Amino acid sequence: MTNHGDASHATERPKQVLLTCMDPRIAVDEVLERLSDSFEGWLASAPTYVIRNAGAVATDDTVRSLIVVQRLAAAPAVADLVIAVVGHDATAGPPCAMTTRTDAALTAELVEDPSIKRTPPFAFEFFEGGADGGARRSVAHLRATPFIREGTARIRGFVYTTDAKVLRAVT
Repeated sequence: MTNHGDASHATERPKQVLLTCMDPRIAVDEVLERLSDSFEGWLASAPTYVIRNAGAVATDDTVRSLIVVQRLAAAPAVADLVIAVVGHDATAGPPCAMTTRTDAALTAELVEDPSIKRTPPFAFEFFEGGADGGARRSVAHLRATPFIREGTARIRGFVYTTDAKVLRAVT
């Protein structure tokens, strides 16, 4: 988890969080700039916690990080959260890798690999419906989790087209 922005805003509320894919084609600073134009309440100059993982998937570890941001980084109060889930696609070039396989296929590959020969203890959480489907699924998961205090989080999904540098909302 990386904190982007001017540290002098560290006590401002709400806390901003960007959940995005780990793909290096995603320029986090560009996404943060575009969010201020697309997400009401998003402040371009405010510190932003950045969580990156394969596919911008809202995993249990993502929720763990959000709990830390909301309850510990905001102490002594429980902070409101503004969460942007940003998946990605491209008009040219490969799509997000998390749209190209299934959990079953990659698990089978690992089991068949002579140097591994086991099933991982976690799901990869590949998704259908392209980057839009992935962003929608992560937003729904975060809205449904009981570990973020009800009424304290605004969560929106977006897709960033890496080669065109365009950010669009997903509904």
